[in-house]
Amino acid sequence: MPWDDVELGEWERLSPDQLGMRPDLVRGLPSRDAAARALKYARAAGSVPYDEVGFRSLAATPFVGYGPLQTFAQARLDAEKERRRRSPADVDLLLTQTRKLRHRPLTVPDGRMRYTIQDDLLNLTVVPEQDEPDDGLVWSYPLGAPPKAFLDMAEDSDARQLFSQYARVELPGSYWLPLPVLIEAGRFRRMQEITADLVGTTAPGNYYCFISHRWLTPIAPDPENAQARLIAWQLVAALCEAVYVAHERGLHTPRKISRISPVPVGAHGSDLAEALIVNVLRPALDAADLDAAHAEISSLQQETADRGVPASHADTDLSRLRTLVAEHPRLRSLLGRVHLWYDYSCMPQPPRTPAEQAEFEEGLTHLAAHQLVGRTAILLDDADDYLTRAWCTLEALTADSVQNFDVLVGADRSTVIAGRTEHHLTTLLQDRPHVVWRGLLDTEFFGVQTPGDCLRRLELAATDPADLPTVYGALCRLGMPTKIHIDDSEILTGTFPLPLVDGGRAVVLPSSSGRPADTPPVASTASLDWTAVTRLDERREHRVPGSHLELKRGWPGRKNRCHVAVIGACEGEAALTRGLGADPAGRAGGRRGRAGRVTHLARQRHRTGRALRRRHSAHRADRHRAVGAGRGRHAVQSVRHHVRDRQHDQRRRAAVRHHRRRRAGEQRQEPDAWTRRPGARPPWQRENDAMAGRPVPRPAVRRARRKGPRVTDLWDRLFAAYHSGDERTFIDLCRTRAATAVREFSGWAVVPVEIRHDPQAVDAYARVLLGAAQVLEALGHPEPMNRLNPQGAANPINAWNYAYRRAQQLNEAGEHAASTAELRSLLADLDGATGPGVDEILAKISGLLGANAQRLGRLDEALGHTLDALRRCRELGDLEGVWIYTENAETLSVATEIAGNTRSGRDLAHTRDRLAFAQDLSDSRLYQASNEVLHELLATVDGTEGARYLGKIHGLLGLNHFQLGDLNAAQWCTEQALARCQERQDYAGERIYAANLAEIRRSRQRAE
Repeated sequence: MPWDDVELGEWERLSPDQLGMRPDLVRGLPSRDAAARALKYARAAGSVPYDEVGFRSLAATPFVGYGPLQTFAQARLDAEKERRRRSPADVDLLLTQTRKLRHRPLTVPDGRMRYTIQDDLLNLTVVPEQDEPDDGLVWSYPLGAPPKAFLDMAEDSDARQLFSQYARVELPGSYWLPLPVLIEAGRFRRMQEITADLVGTTAPGNYYCFISHRWLTPIAPDPENAQARLIAWQLVAALCEAVYVAHERGLHTPRKISRISPVPVGAHGSDLAEALIVNVLRPALDAADLDAAHAEISSLQQETADRGVPASHADTDLSRLRTLVAEHPRLRSLLGRVHLWYDYSCMPQPPRTPAEQAEFEEGLTHLAAHQLVGRTAILLDDADDYLTRAWCTLEALTADSVQNFDVLVGADRSTVIAGRTEHHLTTLLQDRPHVVWRGLLDTEFFGVQTPGDCLRRLELAATDPADLPTVYGALCRLGMPTKIHIDDSEILTGTFPLPLVDGGRAVVLPSSSGRPADTPPVASTASLDWTAVTRLDERREHRVPGSHLELKRGWPGRKNRCHVAVIGACEGEAALTRGLGADPAGRAGGRRGRAGRVTHLARQRHRTGRALRRRHSAHRADRHRAVGAGRGRHAVQSVRHHVRDRQHDQRRRAAVRHHRRRRAGEQRQEPDAWTRRPGARPPWQRENDAMAGRPVPRPAVRRARRKGPRVTDLWDRLFAAYHSGDERTFIDLCRTRAATAVREFSGWAVVPVEIRHDPQAVDAYARVLLGAAQVLEALGHPEPMNRLNPQGAANPINAWNYAYRRAQQLNEAGEHAASTAELRSLLADLDGATGPGVDEILAKISGLLGANAQRLGRLDEALGHTLDALRRCRELGDLEGVWIYTENAETLSVATEIAGNTRSGRDLAHTRDRLAFAQDLSDSRLYQASNEVLHELLATVDGTEGARYLGKIHGLLGLNHFQLGDLNAAQWCTEQALARCQERQDYAGERIYAANLAEIRRSRQRAE
């Protein structure tokens, strides 16, 4: 589709945030049109910052995966959403408690599983087999104390030792600040004031922490000492955590990382705490010393909770921390091994003498060396501002390139929970290397802008503009991002190109590996690796690879058909093939001896940032010349560009071009190897399914005898081919008689009256109808599929879903009243409509109305809507909905009681609070302490409203006794839990405690 032919229509008048709230405009378009529109809308504003291109692209993309690109604009919206989505305080507390009050399993359920990580919990859900309902039950396990099966599937993976552990390092003009010096001073002092306290040489057994931060004023980085207190408290808390973990796990016992998901399991600490175990505790302590240190600081757990962030708020001059350190000499000794690099305290500051100026300039050249010698701590307060500062961005990307950094909370914000930086800020930091790489690639390889333009579009600035060339050169030397971000929108097709059809929902696959006897065998694929072109720090002439591969000659008298695939991490890397077909001398397949040259498969396994506006179809002639099409022995049968960029799935589809031509001007011709397998899933989804344990179905071909009248000769032949399993004939009929099939399809779409009473016959008829529509769509005839499933708002179910999605987006944005108004308008549109699709959306509407009312503090209304959603899900047999809305209704019921300040409300609040505390203790592997809290509850809960939680109380007692090795007590408590859940018809409790009881009995049998 030519660029100028892409019409944006109403999109042109909408900003990205407005377009993102209009799913009716973005969704429902044919895939090619949607991709082209997204591509053009992203760049419609001209040479704007890369961040804006990404934001516009995501607003115009119909479907976004779980890990889309994070941009400055989106991060600001996310922060505002978090602020506006806060519920009344009591409800927020109850919501936090809810996941702690879920029943906890001892073992892993049978079947295929999918998982998610939520804070410190591993959540599993069973993937149902075909034709089985999804119960939606969540099996939650604390990462710190997972079932033995998870520990058995984990591997040892300690934090890395710092480079300073292997050798002493002394860099000219480089100094380190001992942490006790900072605590004693209560602030970061100017370097010239504390020269005597600084250390110039590293030593094994110490921890070196490079602090990357922004200056809060041009002359003072930390005028109110906020950075000093946050850094000091978080480092002290991390060292205390390291002692707790090492004492429980064993000083020299390595951390374990799950093979299922790269997360730590078993006893473990934060990444910073684990680094301190390896680099401080092991060199400094033996087992006896560790016991003594643990005994000394065990009383500090409350004060250093949530990584020390809450304690830092009131300690403006670090006086409380000084007192704490003075009272704990072993802790002070360990803190003496922690050294910081903070520019204001470790480099000469203005005004400088000539000698100090020379020392300062020398120190600038060693910034990256400091980061490589130690470990970087990024103090993240305002990520938006941090990542627009050139030096900060360079420091962050340097740390990212070696995957050796921690993110510390850098400001006093109410949205900080458990001492962790907010998710939208960390994702913004994680995605920045890909955005910067996009700009560098455009500048250094494509030459579409100057380095100054690149930095402007990356929104990078420096206090001294003279520093910018230095920063730019350092960014180029870092090279491409080294880590991988996984998102559902990326392509995972292996080494062989698999064309996608049906809006990405189906893939064209070979029907078999067999070929007619007179056809040459399929040659194996080959590739030219062009990844060297992305090494921007090398000379251009040394990074241009070979331009061609020699294909084997074909059979005498016949041309070879070949598929050319271009695979890159983004559109920019795929566009590196713009010189496709040119040999080193500048000729493109001009001689007979070079007729067998095929351009490369530019294969790249790393993600990058933005896409460059390139239309690969402009080089079609070069590709044909490259393989000698029309003159030599090879013909380009198809060309496919694969762009493996997680945030640009729809733009990637716009770059896909299938040029099914043997030579210019010839009729389209499908290669013999491609056939259509109806119902096949996209390749990346099939692989994701396999990795997650979900079934990867192969479409079944049913043999059935058609009942009903003859429609047409073509229909009869299609029907017979489909139900006899002859896919090749079925697809050949669709291809050779496509015009007739399209013309007659409207008549076929009406099910004959004679068979409408027979469900089996109707099903057989519908399967052929759908299969023909899918194949015709794959062949470039979308009309039949549109006849069966109208696109966009023409389909009333789509229109209703668009309206619901719009209400959902308003809810997520904190516009709860507006979301409710949208839902009530949708209910009016649905009035009188019936059918399974209608029932399903009505249940979702009731659930979202309840969520809106809850956020607005209207608890009675919220409870009524949630109970209505629960009723509808039960009628539909939607077990997942039943489980979710049962949990929500319980929370709202308790919130209503508490808001009324009734006796039952007070009983419920007390029971939930103590039970959540007991669960926290159990998750921290303090099983005996957890049991003490639970026995106190048992003594007081009978006869109160809190008795509804007796199933959970007994169940947690059973789990704790099991972990302590008392199997008799574990069995008795679990039996009590199961009985209580059966009395209350608690489906989740019944399932989980029945499984726990079976595991306990198996353990007793093994013990006997």
